[in-house]
Amino acid sequence: VWVDPCNAKRYAKVFGYVGFSDQENSPFKVTTSISAEAFGLLDNRPNDRMGIAYFYNGLNSDFKNAFALVTPVDDLQGGEVYYNAQVTPWFNLTLDLQAVEPGVQSLDTAVVLGLRANIKI
Repeated sequence: VWVDPCNAKRYAKVFGYVGFSDQENSPFKVTTSISAEAFGLLDNRPNDRMGIAYFYNGLNSDFKNAFALVTPVDDLQGGEVYYNAQVTPWFNLTLDLQAVEPGVQSLDTAVVLGLRANIKI
């Protein structure tokens, strides 16, 4: 989507997929996702990256009906936002926020805030 003309390591991209399943063999009828990610977006933080993503999993009617007597189920969807900071050349720290709307209708939306450290030896 974007590349810094002065530094090819600074860029942004968008990617995604759509998949369809054979409903006789899979609980899903469609799965899809779209993501946007930027590398070195801030000029003074060239090795950081950040992104946002959304997913959707559509369940087929037979699967939904099989659970209807126990608990109603619906399609699943969710999203994520993250920032990955390079603290040193060998240490990265990622802050991540995810939200998922579960398939079981009686359950609340799950929201998870995470922090991950990655050390390269």
